[in-house]
Amino acid sequence: MTKKPFDRIVRPATPEERQRHAEIREKAMQEFPPAENAVRSTKGITRRLSMPTEKKKRRNPAGKTLTYTAYFLPDEEAGGYTAHIPALGIVTEGESLAEARTMARDAIEGRIAVLRELNQPIPKDVEPEQVEVKV
Repeated sequence: MTKKPFDRIVRPATPEERQRHAEIREKAMQEFPPAENAVRSTKGITRRLSMPTEKKKRRNPAGKTLTYTAYFLPDEEAGGYTAHIPALGIVTEGESLAEARTMARDAIEGRIAVLRELNQPIPKDVEPEQVEVKV
């Protein structure tokens, strides 16, 4: 009989190893108890009987309106407009001012969706500041 390359020999656990495994399982059950509606089967697998009725509350409820400062600059070389949203680090463009506004709104919504998915805070708008220069 030829030996397969991934064959391995598995030995039975020693009594000390079994005791240590039981201690680890017990500690895990104390730190991470099963849900109230969970049932433990004979094989040690915990399963949930029904979905929990409580829904997780979102940090920013749907429908909340956020406002961000956007700068629309004409792109003289390529034509169209470039939109800058400094609070979110977004730069996008459109062939017309209306398209640039639509692209900016879409980029802002996408960035906020990603931040929510990653459970990161949503930045507030930055206040524009005027810089005076003598020429």
